[in-house]
Amino acid sequence: MPTEHIFSGDVKLYTTYNIGDQPALGALPFIATFGPAGAWMIKRHHFGTGGRFEIPGEDVVISLRFDAAGQYDAAQGSALIDLSCLFDLPLLDSKLKIKLDQQTYQLGNHNVSGAPLDSANGWLRLAGSGKFSAGMLAGHDCLIEVAGTFSPSPWA
Repeated sequence: MPTEHIFSGDVKLYTTYNIGDQPALGALPFIATFGPAGAWMIKRHHFGTGGRFEIPGEDVVISLRFDAAGQYDAAQGSALIDLSCLFDLPLLDSKLKIKLDQQTYQLGNHNVSGAPLDSANGWLRLAGSGKFSAGMLAGHDCLIEVAGTFSPSPWA
């Protein structure tokens, strides 16, 4: 039977739009539903409630365009999820399709890395690389790293 788990964590983002030495940082809470067969999902309306951060000079809210679906294997410590995000910007909204997983990604001098999930504590860190389409950030590359804890742990 599917169960819901609250994720409390942070997002770190680098983009070729106004890139600096420091990433854009912000909170990224969401509710995920986990099934017994290694599937998990984030419902569109359960994502980013209060998640707000700043790309240098721009206040941004990230939301999901569609429900996101992924896979996990607690025994192997792996997880991934495909996201279709909307970046709500003051001038023109931008879209980003990205897959987050345990790999390491690089953009210039910047790196983001996923890590094996911690089943006992519900900790997860996923990373990905993508290119924005549409709007103010269209054509710009980005790196995203999401790290935090599910409560209760879906894998315990």
